[in-house]
Amino acid sequence: MADFNQFGKEDRLSERPRPTQTYPGRPGPVLVLCVEIRELWWEALQVAFLVASTARSVGGVEDLKMERDTLYFPFPPMPPQQAVASYALKACERRGIVARFLGEAGEVPSHGNVLRFALLESPTGTGKSLALLCASLAWQRRMALGGAAPQIVYGVRTHAQIKQMVGELRKCGYRPRMAVLGSREHLCGNDEVKIQARQQQVSLNLACRRAARAARAGNEGCRLYTGLAQSSYAERVYECCGQAGRVWDVEDLFSCTTGRSATGSPGCPYYTAHLLAGDADLVFCPHNYILDPSVSQCRSHHRERWSLKDRVIIIDEAHNLESCCREAGSLEITGQTLHLMTRTIRQMPLRHPGLRFDRKSCAQVAAELERLPLHLAAFLSDAGPSGQTGPKTHSASSSELPQRLWGLPQCKETRCFLQQCGLCSSGLLSKNLEDLALDAVDRLLKAQLSEQPSPSADADDAELLNVLEKLRELIFKLRLASQHPDSYVVGISSSSHGGVEQRLSVWLMSPGVLFETFASLAHAVILASGTLAPLSALQAELSESKAMAERALLEGPLEARHVVSPWQLFAAVLPALDGAGKSEPLVSTYGAWQSEEFVQALGAGVLELVSKIPGGVLCFLPSYQTLELAMLFWQRGGLYRRLEEVKTLVVEPRTTSELPELSRRFLAGATDGRGALCLAVYRGKMSEGMDFADDLCRAVICIGVPYPQMNDPVVQAKRQWNDSKRRRGTSAWLSGDEWYELQAHRAVNQAVGRVLRHSQDYGAVLLLDARWGTGVPKARNLQRRLSHWIQRHLVEWRCTPSSDLGRRLQQHFAAAVGVRHGQENLSPVATRIEPSAAPLKRRLGSAPLVLGPSTRSVRREVLGAPCGSIENTWLLPCAEG
Repeated sequence: MADFNQFGKEDRLSERPRPTQTYPGRPGPVLVLCVEIRELWWEALQVAFLVASTARSVGGVEDLKMERDTLYFPFPPMPPQQAVASYALKACERRGIVARFLGEAGEVPSHGNVLRFALLESPTGTGKSLALLCASLAWQRRMALGGAAPQIVYGVRTHAQIKQMVGELRKCGYRPRMAVLGSREHLCGNDEVKIQARQQQVSLNLACRRAARAARAGNEGCRLYTGLAQSSYAERVYECCGQAGRVWDVEDLFSCTTGRSATGSPGCPYYTAHLLAGDADLVFCPHNYILDPSVSQCRSHHRERWSLKDRVIIIDEAHNLESCCREAGSLEITGQTLHLMTRTIRQMPLRHPGLRFDRKSCAQVAAELERLPLHLAAFLSDAGPSGQTGPKTHSASSSELPQRLWGLPQCKETRCFLQQCGLCSSGLLSKNLEDLALDAVDRLLKAQLSEQPSPSADADDAELLNVLEKLRELIFKLRLASQHPDSYVVGISSSSHGGVEQRLSVWLMSPGVLFETFASLAHAVILASGTLAPLSALQAELSESKAMAERALLEGPLEARHVVSPWQLFAAVLPALDGAGKSEPLVSTYGAWQSEEFVQALGAGVLELVSKIPGGVLCFLPSYQTLELAMLFWQRGGLYRRLEEVKTLVVEPRTTSELPELSRRFLAGATDGRGALCLAVYRGKMSEGMDFADDLCRAVICIGVPYPQMNDPVVQAKRQWNDSKRRRGTSAWLSGDEWYELQAHRAVNQAVGRVLRHSQDYGAVLLLDARWGTGVPKARNLQRRLSHWIQRHLVEWRCTPSSDLGRRLQQHFAAAVGVRHGQENLSPVATRIEPSAAPLKRRLGSAPLVLGPSTRSVRREVLGAPCGSIENTWLLPCAEG
């Protein structure tokens, strides 16, 4: 069996190995067993570049010359794509950071030392993802000709979006060596390990690592992990996914690795994906592989070489960057949990007395690891409610905030909390202690293989492993707080559950602290989204990042308009609905949702609208609570049944497990001629991560303004913290109220982006709330906060019968169908042609290509061979082999 002690290869940014060199380090089995097949990689790479550099606009491949690079598109690039590509190239070339998003109407960013962002407006549907891929891969290709090229790490919000990005890569003519990363929940192919994790109440990560260690030791473990060492498996993976020229997604990886569509030994998709990522030029991954240090900085044995250092990092759908970074740097833990951690760690030397570390016994290690939870538990016990009055809040009730606070106005600074806990000078937050916790996990997993298993022992070890994982996260986040105390708010609250329980909350207020952990290491960072505006808000939120301040591009704003034509979009503000027989201002407040009369009138209006809209309709409500109230009242009044008669009706679930079946029902209903209606929530599962192109979404109905919960203690703390920054003279910071408003506007902008998914798409956007209006009762003119591209199309439909609006919708869709049908018959650009090798073959002929000296001489008919026969076919405009 192959040696699994070291996976991956040396840092890929070192010079690429020539065919006559051995691969550095000890690669994993897939790489080791495929070295012979890949001996000619370097020479073939040079040839592929040489051949591709002569290609011009042939076979559906359009070239775009920009500075020192030539970009190859599968169709003529639109102006927004050219703008995106230009800024991406500048970021890669200058080791910069680019923030790309829609600018607010009339916003003029400054160009001084304080604000140096590159503003690029490129709405959804303008091909921005394809432009980012073409630009970054073109630059990487040129760098590789010099002998070294940074890896491109492309982060997306959800696993579903990875499939969309793989589809974009298939469209373009670039064929890098690629990989797709994901969580074990999505990539684990061993159902037995999943069942064991649920039964033993441990995370799938720990269950998987335990099964992998058992397989390495020759015991009964994961059979898929064992299959990694088989030569036939390595060759199959290399042929299907490992070589350049292959574009694959998770389904392809499962088919190849688990043997569902191939003969031979099955293998583990999860570990195989990480093996492939170590040698890939382009890696697609979820955001947490970049934003969450507990994932990006993890050094488990299968990806000990994983690093973001000197990579080109592209974060797509970065509108959630702020909240994701704040959550990744925050924690909440109770005194009861801390006492449990201490007791469990003390059991480690009793459970495993023979466990040895480098220079310490198991008892010494346990005593060192228990110090932090012991200190915190003792502090919480002594720091009960002290009568200290918390600061004034924006809410009518301040009971949601913790009783004791540090880091907010009228409170002591956060560093005072750290000093009182004794965390500043006692070494409790050192990196060595965090590494010791990780080392303890690995040694425990190894020790389990040499002991007689028993149900009770397995349960005890499972609890210990979970505690060590929590301890590692606790150390990291508290160390961040000690390094950036001015960016944190700390609170202690009490709750009664058969006694008084103390809870410690450590909230990161400035996402720039987390952003800096990877931006300072990266070669370049590109933030891509259509809803990051306003620019001043992004600059302020990331101001704690030195990399953002020093490396932002200096060109200033560049706003590319949407390619949408008037015939494609009907957008209207509906300040009132007369579905219940009367027309009153529609204001979706918390109090209004408690009125059954209001909810029934709202449902009647929605019914009138969806009956006039073909295909699929997404109707967004402010929260799951309002969604459940609507369901209750509409079922009681019969509206729910009437909606089902008009369209296939699905409701967004709270749990992810129910989503695939409901999505299948919606997609089927949207395309069967009857249409479908999905009742969803802002910021939910249906608001992003799925591509609702064409008939899948012909309209988006936005009900209300989705403000965050006002009594949420984190929201209250964030608003007060922002106000304090503003009062201290930091004018760039948003006030608490401005930040609060912005969260709602971004959620609506993201929902609106579901309707137009490409340049030939069409649909309607309907905003149901008087606050979006300008000259009606309850109006607040919130439409000025919408993305600039939709403001140009927005009209106010004031207090006219719903039947008139229905007729207007029918006219819009009838006209759009006619115009699009005519354009598809006339415009060749509307059909996106996949690149083909035939035109290039006709131009270059069939002369054989002789490669230079290597471990063996080879002559190949380059253009007569399959696409995969030349190892790196980055730019060859050829069909997939």
